[in-house]
Amino acid sequence: MDCYYCHGNGEMECLECEGHGKQESGHQCGSCKGHGITPCLRCNGSGSLDYEFNEQDSIANILQAAYLSPAFSRGR
Repeated sequence: MDCYYCHGNGEMECLECEGHGKQESGHQCGSCKGHGITPCLRCNGSGSLDYEFNEQDSIANILQAAYLSPAFSRGR
């Protein structure tokens, strides 16, 4: 099953620099090394989950992730 958080890509926007690759001070972000992306925190970069349900995933998060997935929203 595809990961709900990264939609199967295995990567997410860096949370520390918000995907810009640089921090507010103008220095390169240490978490993503300036790339702006990091491995997904939920699936550890694999893009898929080993299980169907996680008690930490609320139904609202699951539905939002499915609704925002390019496969369902046609890229909107």
